[in-house]
Amino acid sequence: MKIGFSGMSTSGKSTVAKLMAKEYNAKVYHSDRYFKSDAPRCHFHGRSIRNLDLPAATAWDLLYEDLSEDESPLIFIDSFQLHYDESIASQLDAVIQFEYKEEDFQVALNRRVIRSQGMPPPENYHDLDPKRNRLVFSALYFEEIVWSIGIAHPEYWKFTEEEDKIPILTLSATDPLDLNIELSREFIRQFLISQK
Repeated sequence: MKIGFSGMSTSGKSTVAKLMAKEYNAKVYHSDRYFKSDAPRCHFHGRSIRNLDLPAATAWDLLYEDLSEDESPLIFIDSFQLHYDESIASQLDAVIQFEYKEEDFQVALNRRVIRSQGMPPPENYHDLDPKRNRLVFSALYFEEIVWSIGIAHPEYWKFTEEEDKIPILTLSATDPLDLNIELSREFIRQFLISQK
């Protein structure tokens, strides 16, 4: 049985997936462990960088192969582009998705920069030089690449019961983590009971 954890970066999906995996003794696959070494590059504020936020940056075929060979009774798949690859999405029995709205940008930005740099970005980061300040570079990368791709392409991560024909729990990424953990726990428990 496979349950997906889907949503944009910093939405809480990986944190909840890891906690639920311990609780339910599930095997977890994280798609960001399948980034290609030759992922597409882009020029960003004077630097050439790998753009890991494009679907082409992930080796979906390798993830599919690993999932197909895994006979664990309960598998969780965590990805910010879980709906992108049909071969992966079609294997799922249920999905928990964490949703940001456009107005949640500042919350998401602060979470991302704090996670990667240890502190929030300065309020005037648009006025500062990203070549000389890692906080500024990180904030601009999130705004101009991560957030813009995720918001512009919800089809990469968003499931619907009408289209996908599986049980889906949609959570707000800005709700308290404890609440999303509890709701995820109950959804998984009820889903597993229904499959017996």
